[in-house]
Amino acid sequence: MTPEQVALEALETARGSFPKVPRIQRLLVEDEVDMEGHDALRVTVVLPNDTRDDELAGENTLALDWAIHQALQSKDIKLFPYVFYATEQELADATAERAREAAG
Repeated sequence: MTPEQVALEALETARGSFPKVPRIQRLLVEDEVDMEGHDALRVTVVLPNDTRDDELAGENTLALDWAIHQALQSKDIKLFPYVFYATEQELADATAERAREAAG
């Protein structure tokens, strides 16, 4: 199993203990390299399209960021999780944009 798969499994296992807000549709985990060249994780929290701005208030995302960090630490995963938030529509739009750019 890759480190990303192990991390995703750890997060999915801990997901029931995560804060209820913001609502999580799914989680994506990819390898990342920080600006100093260290290995890290890119965790994308995928939110429902109807997510309201108040659900993304600082205390809500801070609590979820901390829960993600703790879930990884509890499974002895030392890679730092850079957490990003996007709705399903935002991910679809970004994918479509990359496809348009690749097509020239």
